[in-house]
Amino acid sequence: MCHHYISFFRVIRIGSYNNKIKRIDPKTRECVTLFGGEQGLRDGDKPLFDEPEGLSVVDGTIYIADTGNHSIRVATLATKEVTTLQLTNFEMLRPPAEKKGGVKYEQLATQSVKAGKATIVVDVKLPPGHKLTENAPSQVTLSSADDKVEFAGGKKSVTVELAQVPGKIEAEVPAGESTLLANFSLYYCGTENESLCFFKDAGYSVPVSTRDSAGSEIAITCSVKE
Repeated sequence: MCHHYISFFRVIRIGSYNNKIKRIDPKTRECVTLFGGEQGLRDGDKPLFDEPEGLSVVDGTIYIADTGNHSIRVATLATKEVTTLQLTNFEMLRPPAEKKGGVKYEQLATQSVKAGKATIVVDVKLPPGHKLTENAPSQVTLSSADDKVEFAGGKKSVTVELAQVPGKIEAEVPAGESTLLANFSLYYCGTENESLCFFKDAGYSVPVSTRDSAGSEIAITCSVKE
């Protein structure tokens, strides 16, 4: 597969299956490899790519969609160096967890648990053909509407990254009635097409009542619809 960018009477060409970025001069018919060769992931003056699929050129800089590496690579023509674009501050996309009034919660069915130590089991159900994006900060923040439930260290809320689901969080549930709040922030993509990714925020409220004959687990599942 090939993609081209034409500028100043030259063509910059991507060779997806030979992992190269090439420059073609239509006038002289000269074709020169600018970057790449073998399949891999390496920055510097001898970079490697894995099936690059698209590019954009801005002021002497080539932005390359390095599909097989799930990365955006940045090639500087003047220095012939390649770096991998690092995206940070994803947390700026999330509303602050403490602003409970600004979150719309979906109320789940009441769950019964024995007073005292309890385990909150959080799970994520994605549409078929999707998975949580690796190395992305999917997470859940747990708290209670009345601050009755406590987490490790006596904290009133806890945030846990969802590296694996289901995940388990320990809590101390007092006798009587309380309401758990769960705020999910999810990054997910297709299992086959990992270049197509999505972001989802969801909030759930779970009424909790205690009784001596109940178990010690509370289950909260975030279901994402197509």
